[in-house]
Amino acid sequence: MADNLSILLVGGHPADSFDNAGGTMAHHAAAGDRVVSAVMTHGVRSHGTQLIERYRMGTQPSPEVDTVDDEVEEIVAQKRDEVREACALMGIEEVYFLEYDDDILIQREDLVRQIAELIQQCQPDIIITHHPWERGGVSNTHSLCANMTLLAIDAAAGMLRGSSKRPHKVGQVFFMGTPAAFASLDVLTAGMAVWCDVYVDITDVIERKVAALDLMRGQGYDGPYARKRAEAVDGHFGLVGGVAYAEAFTSMHPQVYDRLPLTPHTRVKASEPNAEWHARVCRLLASQVPVSPRR
Repeated sequence: MADNLSILLVGGHPADSFDNAGGTMAHHAAAGDRVVSAVMTHGVRSHGTQLIERYRMGTQPSPEVDTVDDEVEEIVAQKRDEVREACALMGIEEVYFLEYDDDILIQREDLVRQIAELIQQCQPDIIITHHPWERGGVSNTHSLCANMTLLAIDAAAGMLRGSSKRPHKVGQVFFMGTPAAFASLDVLTAGMAVWCDVYVDITDVIERKVAALDLMRGQGYDGPYARKRAEAVDGHFGLVGGVAYAEAFTSMHPQVYDRLPLTPHTRVKASEPNAEWHARVCRLLASQVPVSPRR
């Protein structure tokens, strides 16, 4: 059995290809593992902030285009370039764009099949995706993405109609903790308990993650937002996990060991003086990354 892993991340929107698990993917890429991101929707109709704001204020299409859809198509290409550049910073060189519209997304067989074919093509040991219970599991692109990915995992383990690709069984699925386990945003999330059992220390790559977020200008993730997001979200999970910055996950399947597991970090955390723990966990790095002028 090969030592290197193959990991596929399936995200609902362009930034989801790295913003909730980019540091983790960077670690795997540096270790020689194959890391692949798939972007389910182009994200322009829900996350194209400048376009949405302009039309919300009653502005007509720009003179260079005839219709709103023409303008959307232009921005789709821009966002695709942003994602490729941002993912490359995190060591993710393989990015697949499914490019479904994100105005109304429902579970659909053709999209499940497309993900299943990608699973058979990439043969991942691990799949990372959103939590299927995000926002109560309803009315949410993230949860729909997770549900369709889970259906695709089952389909990829068997024979797909009209396909000669080899069936593939995924070893483990990790659900991203952001935002499902980070905060209750409305009544659909208020009563939902999402507990993360895996935390990955990304302190060493947090500046790269901020730089990657800075590239998502079309989504409004650049500038102060990138720093605030990293401090508030990755810093929050870091505090819970006992490091400066972390990404959190919920593992789908129980793991089997030949002995009880205890990570080196957990042993250090249990024995170090409180002052050292405090100094390590309370480091502020993301907010110190200089803000580049907006283009």
